[in-house]
Amino acid sequence: MSSMGIRREALRNLLHMGVRQLCEEMVEQLRRRKKRKWVLDWIRRKDRLGASACLMRELAEEDPKGYRNIMRMAEVKFEELLEMVSPLIRKKDTVMREALKC
Repeated sequence: MSSMGIRREALRNLLHMGVRQLCEEMVEQLRRRKKRKWVLDWIRRKDRLGASACLMRELAEEDPKGYRNIMRMAEVKFEELLEMVSPLIRKKDTVMREALKC
């Protein structure tokens, strides 16, 4: 084999080793990459807290964009609407029975 052939073979071996090293490093980076959350924290707590006042309050604090996506309005607008309808939907005692206490 000529000296040119030997150099070419050595260069090819070096390139293969370099490519192999880069591939191994990329695989290692992919393994160490931060995992994406499949379930957001507030959704995980839904079973424990229920989809009501506590959960919505936490959602508004932790993830305003998520709150807006679920409620289809900003928290301020929701609170404004709630203030308007609260007197109409509040539990009341009647002649037949007392309102349920939470």
